[in-house]
Amino acid sequence: MLNLSDEMLALISLNNLLMKVQQLSLTEDNWMESLPLINIDAKLFLLFVSPQFKLKQDILDVLCKNHPDATIIGCSTAGEISDVTVKDNTISLTAIHFQTTTLKEVSVKVDDMDGSFIPDVIMNSSNWSLENLKTYDSSLFAPALVQFIHRLLAYILILLTGYAFLKYRNEVYKLAKFWLSTSFALLIIQVILGILTLLNVEAGIPLTYGVLHQLIGLLYLISLLFLFFSLRKRTN
Repeated sequence: MLNLSDEMLALISLNNLLMKVQQLSLTEDNWMESLPLINIDAKLFLLFVSPQFKLKQDILDVLCKNHPDATIIGCSTAGEISDVTVKDNTISLTAIHFQTTTLKEVSVKVDDMDGSFIPDVIMNSSNWSLENLKTYDSSLFAPALVQFIHRLLAYILILLTGYAFLKYRNEVYKLAKFWLSTSFALLIIQVILGILTLLNVEAGIPLTYGVLHQLIGLLYLISLLFLFFSLRKRTN
């Protein structure tokens, strides 16, 4: 097992392919001093970035300036692995130099839900396969389908709960009216939290809004159960 400390340079030989690898753990306090420590002609940078790291663009600007021919790729992560430790609120940067390998950067435009009620990836019948349903992390189809169903259910619940509240709030007895009003209020809060969650998505889903969105959804379900049993008790 090869351990790479924060400023360690490693030479790796794989089938006569020579790679030089250097790994750094960057914080918002030390990144300006750490980046000049890269002492290899890096052709590839791998960045695993904390969503809470505020200076991501500054670091990318410096890397692009100092290594104009390098390919830079990265993603957000909940916990950044550096050497054999896991850290928070950092960037785990790995610089790689290949002796002979040529890298090519390509990009693909990914369709999303913006501007369309039904995503194109769902409308394409060739995407409806068991394999696409199982490969959530590597296929666009499953996330788009889940998001579409999520939104569709939200519209249905808003219509049904709103209709029930406006029509029956003055026709049911006191306890049932309380739970009907509570359900409607929780649904309004749920919608607001859902919108705030989407508006604040950067590198990942904002944890606070995401947790609150789940919590209010659970409370909404509980309130519906209490409403059901209060109406059933009154009927009996």
